[in-house]
Amino acid sequence: MVAVLKGCTLVLLELIKVLFCSWANVFLIFVPAGFAVNYTHQNSSLIFAINFIAVVGPSAVLEFAVKEIQRRFAPLIGNVVSVTFSNAVQLITSILLLKTRQTQVLQTSLVGSLLSNMHLMLGLGFFIGGLKYSRQIFSTAVSKESGSLLLLAVLSMIIPTASRQLSGAPESGIINQSRGSAVTLLIIYLFSLYFQLRSHKDLWADADDDLADSEIMETSEESEEHCLDPPHTATMFIALIIATTLIGFHTTFATDNLSNLMNEANLSSTFVGVVILPILSNDLGPIKAAWEDRMDECITSTIGKCIQMSLLVVPLIIFIAWGMGVDEMTLNFGGFEVATLFASSLYVNFMILDGTSNYFEGVALIGLFVIISISAYYIPGAGSV
Repeated sequence: MVAVLKGCTLVLLELIKVLFCSWANVFLIFVPAGFAVNYTHQNSSLIFAINFIAVVGPSAVLEFAVKEIQRRFAPLIGNVVSVTFSNAVQLITSILLLKTRQTQVLQTSLVGSLLSNMHLMLGLGFFIGGLKYSRQIFSTAVSKESGSLLLLAVLSMIIPTASRQLSGAPESGIINQSRGSAVTLLIIYLFSLYFQLRSHKDLWADADDDLADSEIMETSEESEEHCLDPPHTATMFIALIIATTLIGFHTTFATDNLSNLMNEANLSSTFVGVVILPILSNDLGPIKAAWEDRMDECITSTIGKCIQMSLLVVPLIIFIAWGMGVDEMTLNFGGFEVATLFASSLYVNFMILDGTSNYFEGVALIGLFVIISISAYYIPGAGSV
């Protein structure tokens, strides 16, 4: 009994220590505020705003725990943990939107997540890193494979839309086509993991070595400055569960008030999906990596996240919608979303092909995201879901 109490006390102390391992954890003060405004039935805009901000704190804890677990386990296990939890915000938000049948917002939010990572986060990384270094270099092997996978994933999401809008395929055909495409995308994703982690892992060897060294240095610095001793693995898994649970609560509170917010603020579902909701799943990792000249990590945490979103998360959402009986959720996206996504994937592919970056390329990427955001704001259908 004494040993159990001692173990529980140790875990509790380590969890408290984790709370001080990142400056972003200051946003945890919004966690109780999010519960308070929801259960005291404040207006929809306030509930959405507070809970929107409240997601930042648990997301920072989640990111820290995932990195710690990745550092301690074999690449395959670490990748599985990363896949499962790094997309937790997007998956939880998607399931909640499916539950309320807000499929139009969900579809645009999936596209928005891709655009946000391709333009905003990668652009900020190039810009911030470019302010410190006149020219930054990353692996051309990583950028080439990432770029081709990204284009493949985007094309697979565009084809069902083209079938519907250009060929007049029936809705039932689009549903079956989307589900068939989802199966294919998952198979491609599994092969991409095998390609990267087993058969051709030498292509990523230099990048992985640099990333591992940087993570060890970063973890050591964080341990000295904030955490002193790295927490136990069991504590990290408990932190993952707690953070994911809190994210689930706050995204529930936010999405439950989304329709009212759109009506009150006169916002279109396209703007909410493309611009606002993707911010929930963004993190500052790519920017920090670029500032420390770890550009391979910057590329993999932005373009790599887009690939993971397209090849894994989107198919999973199609299957979840299938299981929930939400047939409206397909890969038939709107014309605006398809056009911006296809053009963006081509532009980003061209930009990363030479394996170098500078601050001006960052400005261009951010500027393009601003243009897309302005266009999304003025798309008709304000307040509709």
